Amino acid sequence: MADCRHCRRDTDLFLCTLCAKELGALLSDLPWLLRQLDITVTRQDKLGTAQVGKSSDNPSPINVGAMELARNLHGQLGTLVRDLCESRGMQVPARKWTTVNLAGWLEINLQAITCSEGAGEVYDEIRSATDAILAAINRTSRMWCGPCTTVVAHDQTGADIECGIDLYADRENLAEQIQCPKCRMFCEPRLQLLNTIKRGDLLPEAKLLEIMDSLGEKVSRNRFYDWIKAGSIRPRGYVHHGRIVAERIRREDLRVFSLSQARQLRWRETEGAA
Repeated sequence: MADCRHCRRDTDLFLCTLCAKELGALLSDLPWLLRQLDITVTRQDKLGTAQVGKSSDNPSPINVGAMELARNLHGQLGTLVRDLCESRGMQVPARKWTTVNLAGWLEINLQAITCSEGAGEVYDEIRSATDAILAAINRTSRMWCGPCTTVVAHDQTGADIECGIDLYADRENLAEQIQCPKCRMFCEPRLQLLNTIKRGDLLPEAKLLEIMDSLGEKVSRNRFYDWIKAGSIRPRGYVHHGRIVAERIRREDLRVFSLSQARQLRWRETEGAA
């Protein structure tokens, strides 16, 4: 019995079952995120509005920050793959592999990672890489519209299986249709946002405040904290592995609040002030 190299729980391997599942989920998403980073690098996404240099009349077609991040990630993932191969006596992949290839190789070899002494380092670096990519591709001009509701298949009982990937739209141009990067279907951002509100009332704090702002019902973060302190609104659960659970399992699990309750609180305060 040893300690998990990430959370320090008792485990037979170098990552406990829970951390191994989390790492597997991160690695599963990483190739798609890397492709989105490539799009951001060349500024080919329709949501790109930032310019390199405030005084430039001809903005560069290249996102320099994202380009540097992409270059660093290729070296970072390459080092992780090489170190893992050397520690496990495995054949090192070809030097010409793309960053996406390296990420896919790590996902396929998840079991080898959990058996490696460097498992904790791999976990930390993949988590940091994911956060860095999300920060690069989700600029302030983007607005979260909820998960894609396009039905892509059916399970054994005939129930719908939806695409489910998060959709974002240009905050300043919600009338323009957006295309899902995964299933490639088009949808209207406002309708997508309304469906999200109807189907999922419990949301993490940041998403809840973002949606209220999008609806023209802006609430400051300080005011929201005042509500929590006063007991006017309370956490209804926590997001763990994409599911809402009653108790926080991991420190990073986000608490969720009721959107409808927050809207009612704001409405009461606005009416009272009036």
